Amino acid sequence: VTADTTPNLVYRRELQHLHRAVTKGGTISKHFEKHPRLFPGMLTQMISIGETTGNLSDTLIYLAEIYEQEFVSVVGFVFLVFGTFLVFWAQQTSRNMDDNISKDSFIKGPYRYTRTPTQFGLLSLIFGFGFLMNSLFIVLLSLLSFILGKFFFIKKQESLLAGKHGSHYLEYKKTVKF
Repeated sequence: VTADTTPNLVYRRELQHLHRAVTKGGTISKHFEKHPRLFPGMLTQMISIGETTGNLSDTLIYLAEIYEQEFVSVVGFVFLVFGTFLVFWAQQTSRNMDDNISKDSFIKGPYRYTRTPTQFGLLSLIFGFGFLMNSLFIVLLSLLSFILGKFFFIKKQESLLAGKHGSHYLEYKKTVKF
């Protein structure tokens, strides 16, 4: 079943070979030992212990939790780095804006992709922190605060910008939708 559901073709093929080897009486750990580039040594050793002690199912569950936690930590770290970069990029870009505002003045740096890059950066930072802390509450709260901010505070800010910069900002707003 696992071989059929994995999108990675290398692992799919190897898991199909594993299925045939186990069907013929081989062990998972022996098969994994032959492919150290695909299956880390710690994983192979833990599976071997599970096979030897008769606790393979518990061992597999434990390993799944370890790798899931590692994945979640990496995702959280990526969000933190991206958020930090985006906030600094947005702040640096807005500091260097000219006093002579035109539509092109707005389409610089991260502002060419979104009208609110600092807000996206802060969302990414809090989201990443939520992942690192393994806190669903923080992740959901960050999404809720982003949505509320977008519909209440950002709308007000955009109307002020439209009033201050007129048609230049409105043209920019048409170009950059989000």
